[in-house]
Amino acid sequence: MSYHFKFDELSLADLVVDAIYEGGKKGNATDDPLSRLLKGVGNQGGFRPKSSKAGITPYVVLYADLNQPVVNLQ
Repeated sequence: MSYHFKFDELSLADLVVDAIYEGGKKGNATDDPLSRLLKGVGNQGGFRPKSSKAGITPYVVLYADLNQPVVNLQ
């Protein structure tokens, strides 16, 4: 079963392996689905921490646009 989430559904969408998460249609950075899926996470490349006011990092996201080569560390 494949999952497909529209941009306006993302704030309530589950994270599902191989699901499709649509971006917006404004043509700028606000179209990125990541910040809607994971509140408070930026949408620029690299490690993007979600920080809290208490100084705790509940999760970190590794963001990639798949235009960079993947490094095999084995």
